[in-house]
Amino acid sequence: MRDLAGLPGLLARVDEAVFLGAGEVLPVPDTMLPRLLSRVRRQRRRMRVRMVAGLVAAAAAVAVLAGLVGARLGGPEPAATTQPVTTPVGQHALQATLTLQQVAWGTKMHLSCSEEDDPRRRRGEPGLCPGRAPGRGEAQQIATWRGLPGRTTELDAATALDPDQIARVDVVLVGTGRRVLSVSPATG
Repeated sequence: MRDLAGLPGLLARVDEAVFLGAGEVLPVPDTMLPRLLSRVRRQRRRMRVRMVAGLVAAAAAVAVLAGLVGARLGGPEPAATTQPVTTPVGQHALQATLTLQQVAWGTKMHLSCSEEDDPRRRRGEPGLCPGRAPGRGEAQQIATWRGLPGRTTELDAATALDPDQIARVDVVLVGTGRRVLSVSPATG
Protein backbone atom coordinates (compact mmCIF):
# COMPACT_ATOMS: atom_id res chain seq x y z
CA MET A 1 0.00 0.00 0.00
CA ARG A 2 2.86 2.32 0.79
CA ASP A 3 4.36 1.82 -2.71
CA LEU A 4 1.04 2.68 -4.38
CA ALA A 5 0.27 5.75 -2.22
CA GLY A 6 2.14 8.14 -4.57
CA LEU A 7 0.53 6.84 -7.74
CA PRO A 8 -2.60 9.09 -7.72
CA GLY A 9 -0.44 12.21 -7.46
CA LEU A 10 1.72 11.13 -10.40
CA LEU A 11 -1.29 10.34 -12.57
CA ALA A 12 -2.74 13.78 -11.80
CA ARG A 13 0.28 15.42 -13.46
CA VAL A 14 -0.25 13.56 -16.82
CA ASP A 15 -2.06 15.52 -19.55
CA GLU A 16 -5.57 14.33 -20.50
CA ALA A 17 -4.71 14.16 -24.21
CA VAL A 18 -2.39 11.23 -23.54
CA PHE A 19 -5.27 9.20 -22.06
CA LEU A 20 -7.66 9.99 -24.92
CA GLY A 21 -5.16 8.91 -27.63
CA ALA A 22 -4.50 5.58 -25.89
CA GLY A 23 -8.10 4.47 -26.40
CA GLU A 24 -7.70 4.06 -30.16
CA VAL A 25 -7.19 0.41 -31.17
CA LEU A 26 -5.72 -0.47 -34.54
CA PRO A 27 -7.92 -2.75 -36.67
CA VAL A 28 -6.95 -6.43 -37.06
CA PRO A 29 -5.67 -7.26 -40.55
CA ASP A 30 -8.02 -9.40 -42.68
CA THR A 31 -5.30 -12.03 -43.24
CA MET A 32 -4.65 -12.66 -39.54
CA LEU A 33 -7.64 -14.95 -38.81
CA PRO A 34 -7.14 -17.25 -41.86
CA ARG A 35 -3.40 -17.59 -41.04
CA LEU A 36 -4.20 -18.39 -37.40
CA LEU A 37 -6.83 -21.00 -38.37
CA SER A 38 -4.42 -22.58 -40.87
CA ARG A 39 -1.70 -22.84 -38.23
CA VAL A 40 -4.10 -24.48 -35.73
CA ARG A 41 -5.21 -27.03 -38.38
CA ARG A 42 -1.57 -27.93 -39.18
CA GLN A 43 -0.79 -28.42 -35.49
CA ARG A 44 -3.85 -30.65 -35.01
CA ARG A 45 -2.91 -32.72 -38.11
CA ARG A 46 0.64 -33.20 -36.79
CA MET A 47 -0.75 -34.24 -33.41
CA ARG A 48 -3.06 -36.83 -35.05
CA VAL A 49 -0.22 -38.21 -37.19
CA ARG A 50 2.02 -38.53 -34.12
CA MET A 51 -0.76 -40.24 -32.17
CA VAL A 52 -1.47 -42.76 -34.97
CA ALA A 53 2.26 -43.41 -35.44
CA GLY A 54 2.60 -44.01 -31.70
CA LEU A 55 -0.33 -46.44 -31.68
CA VAL A 56 1.08 -48.33 -34.68
CA ALA A 57 4.50 -48.54 -33.01
CA ALA A 58 2.93 -49.78 -29.77
CA ALA A 59 0.88 -52.42 -31.64
CA ALA A 60 4.00 -53.58 -33.50
CA ALA A 61 5.93 -53.83 -30.23
CA VAL A 62 3.13 -55.90 -28.66
CA ALA A 63 3.03 -58.19 -31.71
CA VAL A 64 6.80 -58.73 -31.61
CA LEU A 65 6.71 -59.37 -27.87
CA ALA A 66 3.84 -61.84 -28.25
CA GLY A 67 5.77 -63.63 -30.99
CA LEU A 68 8.87 -63.90 -28.81
CA VAL A 69 6.89 -65.16 -25.82
CA GLY A 70 5.03 -67.65 -28.03
CA ALA A 71 8.31 -68.94 -29.46
CA ARG A 72 9.79 -69.34 -25.96
CA LEU A 73 6.78 -71.25 -24.72
CA GLY A 74 6.89 -73.63 -27.64
CA GLY A 75 4.23 -72.04 -29.80
CA PRO A 76 1.51 -74.18 -31.30
CA GLU A 77 2.26 -77.84 -30.92
CA PRO A 78 2.22 -80.12 -33.95
CA ALA A 79 -0.22 -82.99 -34.20
CA ALA A 80 0.52 -86.06 -32.13
CA THR A 81 1.74 -89.36 -33.53
CA THR A 82 -0.21 -92.34 -32.25
CA GLN A 83 0.59 -96.03 -32.52
CA PRO A 84 -2.13 -98.32 -31.15
CA VAL A 85 -0.29 -101.53 -32.10
CA THR A 86 1.81 -103.03 -29.34
CA THR A 87 4.26 -105.87 -29.11
CA PRO A 88 3.82 -107.95 -25.96
CA VAL A 89 7.01 -109.53 -24.69
CA GLY A 90 7.01 -112.45 -22.29
CA GLN A 91 3.87 -113.84 -20.65
CA HIS A 92 2.36 -110.65 -19.22
CA ALA A 93 -1.01 -109.75 -20.67
CA LEU A 94 -0.40 -106.05 -21.30
CA GLN A 95 -1.67 -103.83 -24.08
CA ALA A 96 -0.69 -100.21 -24.66
CA THR A 97 -0.98 -97.27 -26.99
CA LEU A 98 1.66 -94.59 -27.23
CA THR A 99 1.25 -90.98 -28.31
CA LEU A 100 4.30 -88.81 -29.00
CA GLN A 101 4.02 -85.07 -29.47
CA GLN A 102 6.98 -82.92 -30.41
CA VAL A 103 7.35 -79.67 -28.47
CA ALA A 104 10.10 -77.04 -28.42
CA TRP A 105 11.89 -78.66 -25.47
CA GLY A 106 11.62 -82.33 -26.56
CA THR A 107 8.72 -84.80 -26.64
CA LYS A 108 5.51 -85.17 -24.66
CA MET A 109 4.39 -88.77 -24.25
CA HIS A 110 1.06 -90.30 -23.35
CA LEU A 111 0.97 -94.02 -22.60
CA SER A 112 -2.27 -95.87 -22.07
CA CYS A 113 -1.45 -99.28 -20.58
CA SER A 114 -4.04 -101.99 -19.83
CA GLU A 115 -3.26 -105.07 -17.77
CA GLU A 116 -5.63 -108.02 -17.79
CA ASP A 117 -6.82 -109.22 -14.42
CA ASP A 118 -4.79 -112.38 -13.77
CA PRO A 119 -6.18 -114.49 -10.91
CA ARG A 120 -2.75 -116.19 -10.56
CA ARG A 121 -1.12 -112.88 -9.73
CA ARG A 122 -0.72 -112.28 -6.03
CA ARG A 123 -2.11 -108.96 -4.83
CA GLY A 124 1.05 -108.09 -2.90
CA GLU A 125 3.32 -108.54 -5.95
CA PRO A 126 4.89 -105.26 -6.99
CA GLY A 127 3.72 -104.00 -10.34
CA LEU A 128 5.92 -100.92 -10.81
CA CYS A 129 7.07 -100.55 -14.41
CA PRO A 130 9.36 -97.85 -15.82
CA GLY A 131 8.98 -96.78 -19.39
CA ARG A 132 12.20 -96.52 -21.34
CA ALA A 133 12.82 -94.69 -24.59
CA PRO A 134 15.74 -96.30 -26.35
CA GLY A 135 16.93 -93.90 -29.00
CA ARG A 136 20.32 -93.09 -30.32
CA GLY A 137 22.55 -93.74 -27.36
CA GLU A 138 21.53 -94.99 -23.93
CA ALA A 139 17.99 -95.78 -22.88
CA GLN A 140 16.58 -93.46 -20.24
CA GLN A 141 13.96 -94.08 -17.62
CA ILE A 142 10.92 -91.92 -18.23
CA ALA A 143 8.46 -92.76 -15.46
CA THR A 144 7.30 -95.40 -13.01
CA TRP A 145 3.81 -96.40 -11.96
CA ARG A 146 2.04 -99.18 -10.13
CA GLY A 147 0.23 -101.61 -12.43
CA LEU A 148 -3.45 -102.20 -11.61
CA PRO A 149 -4.75 -105.55 -12.91
CA GLY A 150 -8.03 -105.23 -14.77
CA ARG A 151 -7.64 -101.48 -15.22
CA THR A 152 -6.14 -99.07 -17.73
CA THR A 153 -3.40 -96.73 -16.54
CA GLU A 154 -3.09 -93.37 -18.29
CA LEU A 155 0.40 -91.94 -17.93
CA ASP A 156 1.82 -88.63 -19.16
CA ALA A 157 5.60 -88.32 -19.35
CA ALA A 158 8.25 -86.29 -21.16
CA THR A 159 11.76 -86.59 -22.50
CA ALA A 160 14.31 -84.18 -23.94
CA LEU A 161 14.69 -86.49 -26.96
CA ASP A 162 13.01 -85.56 -30.23
CA PRO A 163 10.40 -88.05 -31.53
CA ASP A 164 12.69 -89.18 -34.36
CA GLN A 165 15.29 -90.21 -31.75
CA ILE A 166 12.87 -92.62 -30.05
CA ALA A 167 12.94 -96.09 -31.60
CA ARG A 168 10.54 -97.65 -29.09
CA VAL A 169 9.30 -97.36 -25.53
CA ASP A 170 9.77 -100.47 -23.38
CA VAL A 171 7.78 -101.33 -20.27
CA VAL A 172 10.05 -103.26 -17.90
CA LEU A 173 9.59 -104.64 -14.40
CA VAL A 174 11.36 -102.59 -11.77
CA GLY A 175 14.19 -104.42 -10.08
CA THR A 176 14.44 -107.14 -12.72
CA GLY A 177 14.82 -104.98 -15.82
CA ARG A 178 12.82 -107.63 -17.68
CA ARG A 179 10.96 -106.19 -20.68
CA VAL A 180 7.26 -107.07 -20.65
CA LEU A 181 6.03 -104.81 -23.43
CA SER A 182 7.55 -102.84 -26.30
CA VAL A 183 5.66 -100.02 -28.01
CA SER A 184 6.95 -98.46 -31.22
CA PRO A 185 5.83 -94.97 -32.19
CA ALA A 186 4.49 -94.43 -35.68
CA THR A 187 6.81 -92.56 -38.02
CA GLY A 188 5.81 -89.40 -39.88
